[in-house]
Amino acid sequence: MAASHWSRKTAAVASLADATRRALFDYVRRAGHPVGRDEAAHALGLTRGVAAAQLDRLEEEGVLEAGFAKPGPGGPGTGRPSKFYRPALTEVTASVPERSYELAGKLMATAAERSIELGEPMAESLQEAGRREGMALGRRHGNIAAVLEATGYAPPRAVPRRTA
Repeated sequence: MAASHWSRKTAAVASLADATRRALFDYVRRAGHPVGRDEAAHALGLTRGVAAAQLDRLEEEGVLEAGFAKPGPGGPGTGRPSKFYRPALTEVTASVPERSYELAGKLMATAAERSIELGEPMAESLQEAGRREGMALGRRHGNIAAVLEATGYAPPRAVPRRTA
């Protein structure tokens, strides 16, 4: 079974709890250029194997991105490309319990643009933006329970009452 979007986000944030991974992430982030395994290992006093495994883990979790390039001057016979890491361009945020602040921000921005463009009151613009986004989410997820889960809402489950 595939992990939920929320599970992937929390795993990415949790991966930085490990001191070695956090140090590698910080080094790559500050470097200002793509960082190879050898450079990272040397900079942090790690073996190449440890650096490689932890950098790959950070890539799998989505906090780093990787690409391949030849480390020295190019040309035939210079060897196979090395793996280089850079900070991921996408932001990783997680909250417990999950909240969808991005959705709220998107709705507010859309409503503000509409209000300015059409000269309609913000409340009406926000209602229309919410209706349109709700319709799109409904088409994408199929039912209200799936929409609620995808947007971070977990309604309390009704507890059956005991009758005496």
